Amino acid sequence: MTTYRFGPFIFDSVTRQLTAGSETQELRPQVALALEYFLQHPDTAVEKEALFGYLWPETVVQEQNLTLCISELRRVLGDDSKNPSFIKTIPKMGYLWLWTEIRVETSTFSATGSEKNARPLPLGWAVLFLAFLAVGFWWINRPKEPDFSSKSLVRIAFWPFENETGDDALKWVELGLMDMVGENCRTGKRIEIVPTDKILELKKAEKVPSASTCRVLGADIVVRTVIEKDGDLFRARYALCFPEGHSVERVVVDANLIEVANQLGKQVSQRAAPSEPILDLFDRFNSDPYLNITYASGLQLLLTDGAKQALPYFENCLQRDSGFLLAKLQLAKCYRMLARAEEAETLLNELISQAEERQDPLVKAAGLGILSVLRFYEWDVETAKTYLAEGQAILEGQNERMAAALFQGQLGFIDYALSNYESAEKNLKFCLAVSRESGDSIAEANALNTLAMVTDAREDWPNTQRYCLEALTVFEDLGSRPGIALVKGNLGTYSLKYGEWEQAIPYLEEGMKLYESAGDFAGVARMHLSLALVKVNQNQYDKAIDHCDAGIQICRDQNNQLTLNLLRIQKLRFLADMGQSTDDLVSEMDPEIEALGYEEVANMYALSKAYVYCVQGHLKRAEETLNSVQEEARVKYEWQFVKGVTDLLAQRWDDARSAFEKTQALQFGPWKDKITFYLKCVDAGQAGQSFELPKPGFHLYN
Repeated sequence: MTTYRFGPFIFDSVTRQLTAGSETQELRPQVALALEYFLQHPDTAVEKEALFGYLWPETVVQEQNLTLCISELRRVLGDDSKNPSFIKTIPKMGYLWLWTEIRVETSTFSATGSEKNARPLPLGWAVLFLAFLAVGFWWINRPKEPDFSSKSLVRIAFWPFENETGDDALKWVELGLMDMVGENCRTGKRIEIVPTDKILELKKAEKVPSASTCRVLGADIVVRTVIEKDGDLFRARYALCFPEGHSVERVVVDANLIEVANQLGKQVSQRAAPSEPILDLFDRFNSDPYLNITYASGLQLLLTDGAKQALPYFENCLQRDSGFLLAKLQLAKCYRMLARAEEAETLLNELISQAEERQDPLVKAAGLGILSVLRFYEWDVETAKTYLAEGQAILEGQNERMAAALFQGQLGFIDYALSNYESAEKNLKFCLAVSRESGDSIAEANALNTLAMVTDAREDWPNTQRYCLEALTVFEDLGSRPGIALVKGNLGTYSLKYGEWEQAIPYLEEGMKLYESAGDFAGVARMHLSLALVKVNQNQYDKAIDHCDAGIQICRDQNNQLTLNLLRIQKLRFLADMGQSTDDLVSEMDPEIEALGYEEVANMYALSKAYVYCVQGHLKRAEETLNSVQEEARVKYEWQFVKGVTDLLAQRWDDARSAFEKTQALQFGPWKDKITFYLKCVDAGQAGQSFELPKPGFHLYN
């Protein structure tokens, strides 16, 4: 392995990772090769032909490809072409690498077969409460070193891109951007790109690809792409065309054409062939090759597209072999995510019993992990923790450190839900450290996302945003649509809380679409919760109630008690603002909230009822309800706000002003301005003037 240190950067030529301080990014293959070539030839004028030969050996590409490659390298280095620190352009000749202080570190190593087998896999498994997503149980069967020699390649043909931007200066995208996307795909060990000259020869006869194009080119997939421009954004509409005659269409949008190429290449690779970590597991799970490929394909879809798309693959596995426990495990997971909790529990109990009979402790532990999720959604916390403790003990006994750490991460989420933030942070940071040490990207992203939830509970917006964006980057690199939906939905909710409206709404809307496409109903319910608040802020109360009712129905179907009660609490406040009766909803919720036994939810419910009583003019009942809230919850802005409203309506002007000022001090961004309206009501009342209580929409926001 060769590592280069120059300026503020460290570059690993093997992993293609460029590090500056605490930030690390993985470069595209050609960009990494260009950087390595420059670092090997400092203070030397490099001709373009030399770079073409190094970056694209035995491949003919357009000069624009090199220009784009150098442009991207400058961008990641933060270099200015007009006043360069690293790369200087030599007109009509090539480039000059200016930075000469370079330290080169080389290390060699060899690994025995057993050492190779013991390497942690690039992907791991994780379980989603509201934050953890179970995707694969890679630690159950550790693979041998993969042998790709016996596996057939997937041949992809990229049809020349169609430039429909209306800009003749972008004509180069037809072949230049096409080549760049092809190079992005070429890095996969199972992917072969059909040479451009063969495609151009065929294009003379076929202007657009037809059903026979795959056969003529000997390709498994032909990709047809149209590049369009909409304002400052570029849109790539592409279709994957298959030999059977059907096609799958997708869209990539970005303001940067290079990023469009990156995303397009990544998506085509993911859909053309299972990712390499999954291929490592072919022929490892079962003696039946068909089952292995079907199972691995299901895992890939669960990661990239969600449970709805993955479920048929695991069902097919069990139809062929009802004793295939891993497929049964994944099917139970899909059932849970698709709001089929009873079927999931039945399958898991059957699975655990079979695992005990076969003396398969790892499958049993995995089943216990998902059972704990089901119990948690019903707010049976003690049983959920019992299942986790039993599963974690099994994993520790099997020396499965990464898997045991993930169970600890799940316990961290429960700590978060119980407001034990210090313990939650400790457990989650341990999980994060082990996942990074083990190279488990999914576990890393989920730990980051849940840490964002903890920092949000502490009202630390900068770190909440940082953790979210780090998690989003990992999920995007994995191509995990469920993971992207999770983080974007959370980012929308957090942005809403901290007053970042322009940022919040597109995050929430995109999160909703992604959750719906993945069939993740728990996620859809959470988006309804936040979008209801958006509609209230837009004074669209009827639509807000519609969102609440839609989310409530989903939660009832899932027996998801937590989100169900958050939605009902929110609906209660909205009904009060609309002047509608809340009696039926209160009568329904009173016994259920008491039976739930969740103190934080009980406090939120009490505050909502107190607000309702205020609006309805029942001030004595409002004060009694406020006083029922636990002491530790009275320092929060929600309690101070309702107290302020109560004091305002009771004409206790000084007390009202004090409560609203405390509320305002605890608010963020534009929310501070909302409280100003209440302070003006205090001023008016104190001066003997009439006032009308505002409909805040944001009140008691959690």
